[in-house]
Parts: sequence; C-alpha cells; structure tokens
Amino acid sequence: MTPRLVSTDPPPEELREHGLQIAMRLIAVLRMGRAYAIGNPAFTGQLEQLLDVLAPVLRACGEARLTHVDGELRLNDTGLAVRAGSARFTEQLAQELGLRAIAGVRFTRRLTVPELESFMRFFLPSEVYKGQDLERACATQGIRHAGPMLWNQMEPPEAGAAPDAPATYQNALDACARARLDAQWLIGAGLPPGVATHRYERIVQPLVDAALAGDALSVGLADLDHADSARWAHGLHVCLLAVLVGRALGLDRASLAELGVAALIHGADEAAPADGGEPAALTLLRRSRLAPLDPPMLAALRAALPSTAAEGEIDATLPAVDILRIAEAFVTLATQRAGGMPQRAPHDALGMVLGPAGKRFHPALRAALVRAVGVHPPGQIVELDDGTVARVCAANPCDPRRPLLERMTGPAAERLESAARGKVAPLADDRRIERAVPFTKPGTPGTARAA
Repeated sequence: MTPRLVSTDPPPEELREHGLQIAMRLIAVLRMGRAYAIGNPAFTGQLEQLLDVLAPVLRACGEARLTHVDGELRLNDTGLAVRAGSARFTEQLAQELGLRAIAGVRFTRRLTVPELESFMRFFLPSEVYKGQDLERACATQGIRHAGPMLWNQMEPPEAGAAPDAPATYQNALDACARARLDAQWLIGAGLPPGVATHRYERIVQPLVDAALAGDALSVGLADLDHADSARWAHGLHVCLLAVLVGRALGLDRASLAELGVAALIHGADEAAPADGGEPAALTLLRRSRLAPLDPPMLAALRAALPSTAAEGEIDATLPAVDILRIAEAFVTLATQRAGGMPQRAPHDALGMVLGPAGKRFHPALRAALVRAVGVHPPGQIVELDDGTVARVCAANPCDPRRPLLERMTGPAAERLESAARGKVAPLADDRRIERAVPFTKPGTPGTARAA
C-alpha cells in the first residue's frame, strides 16, 4: 500500500518511501512503452498507476522532482529509501536519466493522464530527445506539468563555488558534473567502446560545448591531486584535457568531438590488444588528421615559437594522436605515485611534460597545453606576493598567467572562514603569484602557512 501523506510538510521518511514508489512506477512505464504503442490500454494503465503514486506528493508539496545527483536518487532533495530488492529499479532509472543527459524529471499539480502521455512521446525515445532538445520539445507542445530537469537548473554538486564566482566557472562546473556522472555509470558498467561509441559522444558533448563557449573547463582537472584510480575517472580527465588542448589549437566542433571520444576510450582502456597491436582509439586517430588550425592561431604559434625551424615548421594540421598523448602524459604524471613517494604537484607534472618529456611533443602542442591548464595548473597551491595562500581552481581562459583562485589564508597566514574561502575569482590585477607551494605528503597539498 502506498504511504499516506497527512501534512503539507511531509517528513523525510514518507518522501523516501514515495520516491521509491515513483521510481519503480516510472521504470514500469518505460518498460511498457517499449513493448506497446502509446495509446494502447496497457500503456495507459501504467500511466494511471504512475499518476496515482504521484498524486499524494503533488497534493502535499505542489511538485515532485525526481533527480539523480552525486550518485543518489532523490525526491524533492530527499534521498530515496534503499532496499536490496529495489536496487535494480533505482540503478536503471539513474541510467535512463543519464541516457537523456538530464538531472531528473519534474511533475507538478494538475498533471493529467493525457498530458503525461504527451510527455512520454518525447521522453521514451532517448536516442532522439536529450537535454535541451527534450525540454524544447515539451515546451513546443505545451506540456506544462511534466518535463525534464536540466543540469543548469540544479545546484552545482561541487562545494566551494560561491554565488559570485565567475559565470565561466559555474558553467564549467555544471558541464564537468554532467560528464562525470555519465562517465561513471557508462565506463564503470564496462560497455564495449565499439558497441557504445554513440554513448561516449554524449559524455563528450557538454565538454566540447563548454570549451567552445570559453568556460573555465579546466576546473575538471582540479581534483587530480586526489583523483580516483578508476578507469572512468582517468579516461574522463584525459578526454577533458585533450578537448582543451584541441580548442587551444583552434580545432572546430566536429574535430573536438571526435578527439574527445577517442581520448575517452583510450584513457579508460590503456591496455593494448592481446595480439600486441595498439589500442583501437590510437589506430582510429592515426588514420586521420585534424581539421586545419585556425589561421590566427597558426600565426600566433609561429610568432611565439621562433625556434621551431630547428624542430620543423608548424604544420597546418597536427596528428590527433599527439594531442591524445600529451593529455595522457600530463594526467598520468599528475596522478602517478611510485614507491610511496609523494604525488607530484600539478606544476611539477606540467614541468615534466614541458621539460624532460617535452622533446616527444611538437612545440605547438606544448604551447597549447599551457594555454589549456595555465601557468599554474588547477589543484596547485600557490602563495601570492602579499603572503596569501590560495588554491588554483581553474585556468583563466582569458589569461593563462592569472588563474581563478580560492583563497585559503589571509596575508598574515590567518585561516579564513568557510564563506570567504568559497569565493572563486581571477587573480587580482595588482597581485602576482610569488611561488608554487610543493606537496608536503602523499596526496596532500599544503604548507606551514596554510596548515
């Protein structure tokens, strides 16, 4: 029996139970919709049952928002009840939301079965309507009481982004959160890349959009100091950096999307085939050349790198595989630990790619890497000329020398309140970075001033 809500302010226990009931009913509707045409009495019956389960929540709360955030399904921001017997339903619903590139679905009062049926005409074909396309389709058809919840309608999952943070930073947080969620379940599920390539494209698309919009997408690399060792996390970081490097070289949208998919597949599965050949992603990229570099970028690179004559002229095209390799090198060096030694600080990893390992890469690629991650890469702890200690949150798309910072201490090494620390802003024009602070113990950045 469905729990009853007896108050306009239902307790969390009842919301958790109702959330589970709604999730199970919604999955039942999706399954029936794949077996029967919309309008079939069997399918309409499932819609009626879903509306019956929604009705008490809509009466009490006015709306029912079923979302998947930070790995948890929630109803109106309350986590769903967790039971072993219902786990398959919640897992499938999380995957269904990921397929549509949305954070969740929302239902409001006065929802009727005909309007719910109209919504399902667009919600069911996940391969056609995703994200904003799904939202636009519902709006065009006048569907007002049911619809998707997009990621830009949600609070950013990462803590520490103050409301006054630059818009480019907030937008990038949103794009990275969406890509991280999709990558976690898609790559973590072990789907073969050859079967799921079109799904990998869905992970890459928000990153490409953010890069082309000039958002501070390198914020996705700020967690390399405590990066997950899972394949999906490594693959996503390689993909993100490859897209940023490609963008710095002036590649177009199609080239960035192709590069991102190959980098995601390669980074998530580095092992070569059993026959000793190279991974499929490398073979794919080796057969193609990137779209021509943007002429102004090409001219700027030649002017900034006058010594390239000794190493060969900058070609108007660069092998895609080299972009993948320089991204792989930075991510690996920034996360690698050996023999119990401390993890490298981000600026050390950048120094190794530009220094000892630099001869492996074309000068244009090294310059693009600096433009992508900045002079002080995300995650690096720095000390300013006034004594303030800060953490680099992202490279500044407008100036790689002046990153977006989160202050950790004041000039006198005093600890800041959490609200003050959470403010993210570009390095002020009247300040400069004095030095990069080394990591003092495995996996932990810090200094006596910040402690």
